[in-house]
Amino acid sequence: MKYAKLTLSGPYRETAAQTHGLSTAARREGFRFDQFFLKTEAIINNRKISKVLIECRQDFSTGLFSGLEEIRERLDKLQASGKEVYFFAHTYGGLELFLSSACSYRVMHPMGSVKFFGLSQSFLFAKRMMRRFGIDAGIIRRGAYKSAGDMYRRDTLDDAVREQYEHYLSSVFDVIKDGIISGFDKTADDLDLLLNGVVLTASAAADAGWIDEIVSIGEFVSRWDKQKDREFKFKKAPQKAGKEGFFKKKIIAVLVFEGAVVDGYSRRDPVMGQAVGSESLIPQIRKLRDDSKVKAVVFRINSGGGSAFASEDITAELRLLAEEKPLIISMSEVAGSGGYWMSCCGRKTFAQPTTLTGSIGVISIYLGWKKLFERIGLTHDTIRFGEHADSGSPWRELSDKEKEILEQEIEEMYQSFIGMVAEARGKSREDIEAIAQGRVWPGSSALSHGLIDEAGGLSDSIASAAAEADLKNAAVRFYPEVKYGLVERLIMNISHSDDTEAVKQPLSLISALSRGGGLKTGPLALMEEVLLKWN
Repeated sequence: MKYAKLTLSGPYRETAAQTHGLSTAARREGFRFDQFFLKTEAIINNRKISKVLIECRQDFSTGLFSGLEEIRERLDKLQASGKEVYFFAHTYGGLELFLSSACSYRVMHPMGSVKFFGLSQSFLFAKRMMRRFGIDAGIIRRGAYKSAGDMYRRDTLDDAVREQYEHYLSSVFDVIKDGIISGFDKTADDLDLLLNGVVLTASAAADAGWIDEIVSIGEFVSRWDKQKDREFKFKKAPQKAGKEGFFKKKIIAVLVFEGAVVDGYSRRDPVMGQAVGSESLIPQIRKLRDDSKVKAVVFRINSGGGSAFASEDITAELRLLAEEKPLIISMSEVAGSGGYWMSCCGRKTFAQPTTLTGSIGVISIYLGWKKLFERIGLTHDTIRFGEHADSGSPWRELSDKEKEILEQEIEEMYQSFIGMVAEARGKSREDIEAIAQGRVWPGSSALSHGLIDEAGGLSDSIASAAAEADLKNAAVRFYPEVKYGLVERLIMNISHSDDTEAVKQPLSLISALSRGGGLKTGPLALMEEVLLKWN
């Protein structure tokens, strides 16, 4: 018989980078869920593979939690298919405990330990620093919970924002604890020992039943090799899952949207990371709509939003697709604000219990640099035709009239957002207003409030798409198809850099200011960046 080995390494991503450029090509790719999905599906359908080894490396990370739920569901499916699933990690924290709880056998390095102190989230505030340098921030928003500009206007969390994130973290923590307790067949008291600060050495962890074996990864694999178990190796990453048939090809397309929503073309932003442009994505949507082989589409969203204009342009194109083919929405780690906006066009919407979603609100952020420029001796002169021709200039503050214009624009955008969600979810404007206000919700609460249709991951979304299109045999393919140039491909092949792209950290001084300066081009359906910390 054969065994397969799958590696969890680098930051979690849904798919390959959707931007071009030498910097993108040189960046280490990290973990890709689309490849993990296709590989696990291939293993499930291969009768010659009896065992699967999951190696979780120390650099593996996720920004939010629902990505781990997706991976754990795939491990559950491997187990359900009759495969023996082994899990190896150098040390076991909350992440490793949660994933390995879905496996049949857990292995740890001799120098490792089991340590899980809990979950936390930190927030950065720059108001005092900006005041010291003479930088003013103006925030116009709709939604008491809309916190994307709070780092510029506050010193601490306000009560509304604290409430929403305490609720979200509590929901995530419950899922983590329930998964670990049920998977390891432990009690709440057993887990509380770890949460209260107990660190277990490798031998103590084995004695307590958290670990099955203490050995290095090399020694463990060599034992299988000596037993004449041959490793199944993918010659290249699978391009599809399932069968298309010989005479009539049928495809379920999974179109992934990952990153900030921006106008124009996709690009890599030095602060926001990958930014997907409406002008880049819309041709992909049209291509899927016109492709006769594509019978259904799953739109997979992993985005905290961005440009309201681009969000609506993309949504409008998705509506046209939905008129011709079944369109199912699958929310990944986050689908908030503009990310939620784009979800309002499918027949069904799926999200994991810990998906961060909602944030139905609009915000505009502008920075005033006048005092700073005066302080450092920069002067300027302006020629203008039109009273407001230089509105938004860093050299002067907005006038009361200009603030009024911006307030009106934000209000109209917010009301449009409310109306669109109400129509899509079959609810009244008053019902949506009560759960909007820019508030973020975990997927479990979004389900109870009617913001999504079903709790589930990508597998459930694909199954729903197949049912809607009445498909029994179809291939699953991931999009968009990003074609790289020769030089980019060469750099991808020869790059051995360990400079893994980190999960976004709290913004530095310069990047925070740059981010604010870049957000005054139009109303934003943007939510606060969230980063959970395991301890």
